[in-house]
Amino acid sequence: MTGWADLPNDLLSLILSNLFGLDRYTFSLVCKSWNAALAISPYRHMPCLMYYKWRNRVWNIFQYNVIFNKKFPKVPRAEIHCSKYGWLLMARLDCSLFFFDPFNRRRIYLPRSNFRYIVICFFHKPTSPDCFIVGIANRLNGLSVDIGNIATFDVNKHGSKTSWIVHTKCLSPPRLRQNLRQHILIKICDMLFAVLVAHEERKVNVFKLLGPDMKRKVVKDLGDKMFYVSHTACFAHTDPQTSMANKIYFPKFHGDDGVFYSLETRKYQSFKDDYSSEESYHLKDLDFATWIMPTPFEEFSRDLSWCPKVDDAIPGIDLDKGSGESSSLFKIS
Repeated sequence: MTGWADLPNDLLSLILSNLFGLDRYTFSLVCKSWNAALAISPYRHMPCLMYYKWRNRVWNIFQYNVIFNKKFPKVPRAEIHCSKYGWLLMARLDCSLFFFDPFNRRRIYLPRSNFRYIVICFFHKPTSPDCFIVGIANRLNGLSVDIGNIATFDVNKHGSKTSWIVHTKCLSPPRLRQNLRQHILIKICDMLFAVLVAHEERKVNVFKLLGPDMKRKVVKDLGDKMFYVSHTACFAHTDPQTSMANKIYFPKFHGDDGVFYSLETRKYQSFKDDYSSEESYHLKDLDFATWIMPTPFEEFSRDLSWCPKVDDAIPGIDLDKGSGESSSLFKIS
């Protein structure tokens, strides 16, 4: 070995397993061989679990059973509401909202809102002109959605009495309906899946919802897919090596060891294989944690000129590396 560029790939992979976000981007700029190592690394684009430790005021980031500690000093105390496209949509105590990209340490501030939303999510990247936000500030205007039902909202009919449609008794069979502890919907292309966690022992059932009436079909195998589920993010990922496929990853831990649910064994198991159980008793649930997919660094316009101007706008974008131009963002209705 004559220099840093000649490090063996196994050692480079070990280094990559201990780097996160922007550090990996910097790693790729060192030389051609390091860039090539990143391109084939299994650590390049794998979901992370993020949760805040109030006691020591740091973010814990869990990936491949390794926990990173990260501090984001310019990120105010806030609650995560939604995680998509590598961005977090967060709300502060004063109801103000902002997007945060923890991998590249970037923020986009939104106009102040007078509402405290029960549910809020966004569609398309915050840097895209197609991005829009949907927030629910009350209990669906009195609409009743019983256990086992699914309510869909038509954005194009916003403000109309027909904007909400309730699909009845489609989410679970009667034997599960009164025992649901958690229910998650995951969309893969045009397919909709439901992950149901029932009874006190947290038994897991997976269904595919078919057609406009959402008829359910039992799913016993996810193939090369794996599901990542949490209160603020639910998505599927493909594992080309199949070693992590056919599993559902919850924000659960056995001690410091991450836990997943295997559809093959029908058991909760830990990454280190020292825990295996059909029940989830004695597991630690991180209710405020969120899964997030790392994204490569990308340049984008700081003025975000696609956003319509509003009177109560606050600065639009902020990067930890320095000051940038300000912009106004759209109102949330």
